[in-house]
Amino acid sequence: MIPSSFRSDTDQTKTGAGNLNSMHDVLDKVNKLQPSTKQISSDKSNRKEWGFLAEDVAKIFPEIAPMVNGHRGIIPHYFGILSIKAIQELTTIVEEQENKKIDQKRIYRIMARKYPL
Repeated sequence: MIPSSFRSDTDQTKTGAGNLNSMHDVLDKVNKLQPSTKQISSDKSNRKEWGFLAEDVAKIFPEIAPMVNGHRGIIPHYFGILSIKAIQELTTIVEEQENKKIDQKRIYRIMARKYPL
């Protein structure tokens, strides 16, 4: 079994059980994931399922698509963790871009005062 969270009742973070580390950046890897759809042939309503191929996921995030008893499967709840981490990275990028825009506007105002047309 692979844990997907850290339980507070076991107090793992205080006792030092396991190695608790920050995640590395995942955004570039998340962008490589290829969601797919599959038509369910046995379903008369022509329903499609959405998902990922375990083999493809394993190439990018092997810890999310482990081999168990000779079969590769996906641990779906890890995608929530990856999504939050990717959103955090995107937020940082957006904030940096916004700060650059603010700095550019300040420069333009200073230049306009110093060198009026």
